[in-house]
Amino acid sequence: MRLWEAGAAPKLLPPIVAAIRASAREALGDEWCDAGWYSGPDNAKVAGMCMDSKSAPKQLNATLLLWVFSLWKAFECRAFAKRMNGNTEVGGDWCAGSSCQVLDDIPLAELEAAVGEKSAAALHELKEMIYPVHKGLHKDPSRCVWIPSVISAAHPGFVIATGR
Repeated sequence: MRLWEAGAAPKLLPPIVAAIRASAREALGDEWCDAGWYSGPDNAKVAGMCMDSKSAPKQLNATLLLWVFSLWKAFECRAFAKRMNGNTEVGGDWCAGSSCQVLDDIPLAELEAAVGEKSAAALHELKEMIYPVHKGLHKDPSRCVWIPSVISAAHPGFVIATGR
Protein backbone atom coordinates (compact mmCIF):
# COMPACT_ATOMS: atom_id res chain seq x y z
CA MET A 1 0.00 0.00 0.00
CA ARG A 2 1.30 3.46 -0.92
CA LEU A 3 1.69 6.19 1.69
CA TRP A 4 -0.86 8.50 0.12
CA GLU A 5 -3.39 5.68 -0.18
CA ALA A 6 -2.94 4.70 3.45
CA GLY A 7 -3.28 8.31 4.61
CA ALA A 8 0.13 8.15 6.29
CA ALA A 9 1.73 11.02 4.33
CA PRO A 10 0.12 13.80 6.44
CA LYS A 11 1.60 12.15 9.53
CA LEU A 12 5.03 11.31 8.12
CA LEU A 13 5.89 14.33 5.97
CA PRO A 14 5.64 17.24 8.48
CA PRO A 15 8.55 16.06 10.67
CA ILE A 16 10.66 15.40 7.56
CA VAL A 17 9.93 18.84 6.12
CA ALA A 18 10.61 20.43 9.52
CA ALA A 19 13.99 18.66 9.74
CA ILE A 20 14.93 19.82 6.22
CA ARG A 21 13.96 23.42 7.03
CA ALA A 22 15.83 23.30 10.35
CA SER A 23 18.95 22.05 8.58
CA ALA A 24 18.73 24.86 6.02
CA ARG A 25 18.17 27.46 8.75
CA GLU A 26 21.16 26.17 10.72
CA ALA A 27 23.45 26.29 7.69
CA LEU A 28 22.22 29.49 6.05
CA GLY A 29 21.05 31.53 9.04
CA ASP A 30 17.75 33.18 9.92
CA GLU A 31 18.21 36.24 7.71
CA TRP A 32 18.86 34.15 4.59
CA CYS A 33 15.97 31.75 5.26
CA ASP A 34 13.44 34.39 6.29
CA ALA A 35 14.05 36.39 3.11
CA GLY A 36 13.62 33.38 0.84
CA TRP A 37 16.20 30.66 1.31
CA TYR A 38 16.56 30.14 -2.44
CA SER A 39 17.84 33.66 -3.11
CA GLY A 40 18.99 35.03 0.20
CA PRO A 41 18.59 38.30 2.06
CA ASP A 42 18.78 40.40 -1.10
CA ASN A 43 15.70 38.65 -2.49
CA ALA A 44 14.02 41.87 -3.66
CA LYS A 45 16.93 42.77 -5.94
CA VAL A 46 17.46 39.24 -7.22
CA ALA A 47 13.74 38.60 -7.85
CA GLY A 48 13.77 41.23 -10.60
CA MET A 49 16.24 39.09 -12.53
CA CYS A 50 14.31 35.88 -12.00
CA MET A 51 13.45 35.05 -15.58
CA ASP A 52 15.58 37.70 -17.28
CA SER A 53 19.29 37.05 -16.95
CA LYS A 54 19.83 39.58 -19.77
CA SER A 55 19.26 42.39 -17.27
CA ALA A 56 22.01 41.06 -14.97
CA PRO A 57 25.66 42.08 -15.35
CA LYS A 58 27.31 39.86 -18.00
CA GLN A 59 23.97 38.00 -18.17
CA LEU A 60 24.79 36.27 -14.86
CA ASN A 61 22.08 33.78 -13.92
CA ALA A 62 21.98 35.09 -10.34
CA THR A 63 18.69 33.48 -9.31
CA LEU A 64 19.74 29.98 -10.36
CA LEU A 65 23.21 30.37 -8.87
CA LEU A 66 21.91 31.70 -5.53
CA TRP A 67 19.45 28.80 -5.36
CA VAL A 68 22.37 26.44 -6.06
CA PHE A 69 24.43 28.23 -3.38
CA SER A 70 21.63 27.67 -0.87
CA LEU A 71 21.40 23.96 -1.66
CA TRP A 72 25.18 23.59 -1.46
CA LYS A 73 25.46 25.36 1.90
CA ALA A 74 22.36 23.81 3.47
CA PHE A 75 22.65 20.23 2.23
CA GLU A 76 26.23 19.93 0.92
CA CYS A 77 25.07 19.33 -2.65
CA ARG A 78 28.53 20.05 -4.10
CA ALA A 79 28.24 17.85 -7.21
CA PHE A 80 24.78 19.24 -7.96
CA ALA A 81 26.09 22.82 -7.62
CA LYS A 82 28.92 22.12 -10.04
CA ARG A 83 26.57 20.44 -12.50
CA MET A 84 24.01 23.27 -12.43
CA ASN A 85 26.74 25.87 -12.87
CA GLY A 86 28.06 23.80 -15.77
CA ASN A 87 24.59 23.78 -17.33
CA THR A 88 24.70 27.58 -17.56
CA GLU A 89 28.00 27.35 -19.43
CA VAL A 90 26.36 25.26 -22.15
CA GLY A 91 23.72 27.88 -22.88
CA GLY A 92 20.24 27.42 -24.21
CA ASP A 93 16.81 27.90 -22.70
CA TRP A 94 17.05 25.35 -19.89
CA CYS A 95 19.71 27.24 -17.90
CA ALA A 96 19.97 30.55 -19.71
CA GLY A 97 22.50 33.15 -18.63
CA SER A 98 26.11 33.02 -17.59
CA SER A 99 27.80 30.82 -15.01
CA CYS A 100 29.63 32.15 -11.98
CA GLN A 101 32.82 32.09 -14.05
CA VAL A 102 31.94 35.59 -15.32
CA LEU A 103 32.22 37.01 -11.79
CA ASP A 104 35.87 37.91 -12.44
CA ASP A 105 34.69 40.21 -15.23
CA ILE A 106 32.08 42.04 -13.15
CA PRO A 107 33.30 44.86 -10.89
CA LEU A 108 32.27 44.15 -7.29
CA ALA A 109 30.40 47.47 -6.98
CA GLU A 110 28.35 46.67 -10.10
CA LEU A 111 27.53 43.16 -8.85
CA GLU A 112 26.54 44.43 -5.39
CA ALA A 113 24.32 47.09 -6.96
CA ALA A 114 22.61 44.40 -9.04
CA VAL A 115 22.14 41.60 -6.49
CA GLY A 116 23.03 43.08 -3.09
CA GLU A 117 26.13 42.78 -0.93
CA LYS A 118 25.37 39.44 0.74
CA SER A 119 24.22 37.78 -2.46
CA ALA A 120 27.37 39.01 -4.25
CA ALA A 121 29.49 37.48 -1.47
CA ALA A 122 27.53 34.21 -1.79
CA LEU A 123 28.10 34.11 -5.55
CA HIS A 124 31.84 34.62 -5.08
CA GLU A 125 31.92 31.87 -2.44
CA LEU A 126 30.15 29.52 -4.85
CA LYS A 127 32.63 30.39 -7.59
CA GLU A 128 35.57 29.61 -5.30
CA MET A 129 34.08 26.20 -4.52
CA ILE A 130 33.41 25.37 -8.19
CA TYR A 131 36.65 26.78 -9.62
CA PRO A 132 39.26 26.30 -6.89
CA VAL A 133 42.59 28.01 -7.31
CA HIS A 134 45.06 26.73 -4.78
CA LYS A 135 46.88 29.50 -2.99
CA GLY A 136 50.60 29.55 -3.55
CA LEU A 137 50.42 28.17 -7.09
CA HIS A 138 49.20 31.13 -9.11
CA LYS A 139 46.97 34.11 -8.56
CA ASP A 140 45.96 33.98 -12.21
CA PRO A 141 43.58 31.03 -12.78
CA SER A 142 44.22 31.16 -16.54
CA ARG A 143 47.76 29.94 -15.78
CA CYS A 144 46.51 26.82 -13.98
CA VAL A 145 45.49 23.54 -15.56
CA TRP A 146 42.91 21.14 -14.16
CA ILE A 147 44.24 17.60 -14.10
CA PRO A 148 41.41 15.08 -13.68
CA SER A 149 42.10 12.11 -11.48
CA VAL A 150 42.08 8.69 -13.09
CA ILE A 151 42.50 6.95 -9.74
CA SER A 152 38.95 7.23 -8.49
CA ALA A 153 35.72 9.04 -9.31
CA ALA A 154 35.63 10.17 -5.67
CA HIS A 155 39.01 11.93 -5.99
CA PRO A 156 38.47 15.47 -7.34
CA GLY A 157 41.79 15.80 -9.18
CA PHE A 158 44.15 18.68 -8.63
CA VAL A 159 45.35 21.98 -10.08
CA ILE A 160 48.92 22.63 -11.17
CA ALA A 161 50.58 25.86 -12.21
CA THR A 162 51.97 26.05 -15.72
CA GLY A 163 54.76 28.16 -17.11
CA ARG A 164 52.58 29.78 -19.76
